[in-house]
Order: sequence, then C-alpha cells, then structure tokens
Amino acid sequence: MLVVIFVLVPSLGWHVLFDLGGMIFLHLLVPLLVIVDFLYLSDMDAFSKKDVLYSLIPMAIYAIGIITVLLFAGNDDLAPYPFLRVHSQPLFATILWLVGLGCWHSGYHTVIPDW
Repeated sequence: MLVVIFVLVPSLGWHVLFDLGGMIFLHLLVPLLVIVDFLYLSDMDAFSKKDVLYSLIPMAIYAIGIITVLLFAGNDDLAPYPFLRVHSQPLFATILWLVGLGCWHSGYHTVIPDW
C-alpha cells in the first residue's frame, strides 16, 4: 500500500485507488485487509533474514517477467506502473527503481515486527 501511496498516486493521481475496474481491490481493499490482519489477527515473531530473502523471490520473478515482456513488446503503454516504462526512461532509472523497491521491501519486513 505504501508503494501505491508514494509511487502510483503521485504519478497517476488518486483515482488509481478508487478505480472500480478492479484496482480498488488490488490497491486499496486488499492492502487494508492485510494491514488489519497483520496488526490485529496474526500472532507472529520477528522475521529472520532468510525469511526476508525468501519474500523477495516473488517480487524478483514478477519484475524479471514483466520487464522481459515489455522489452520484447516494445510498447510502454503495456507497462502496469510508471516506473516500468523501460523504453521511455534510461535503463539506469529502471534498475534504480527495482533496486530501491527491493531494498524498501526487505527493510519493510524487518522493521514492522518490532513495533
């Protein structure tokens, strides 16, 4: 949800959160339910470093797959997020976005259990 608020909303506008074409569930309702579940319903211990690395695997597979499709398609209109427009931004910008999001994701998982 933080990626949506800090990346998508400034890039695409607030309507991204309330789009009834399916994005309202993906970008608003499901993250809110996950936060409620995490804070009030789950009894968990702190994550180990190994758990954090395992949690990065699905994001890495998604990133590699979607960037491969976008590179072969040659059409940035297919990019689901503004930071994946690989043809209209320098390669360095795409790599920086992915590394930054990966670091944010891994740091995010190590900080929250300590609340």
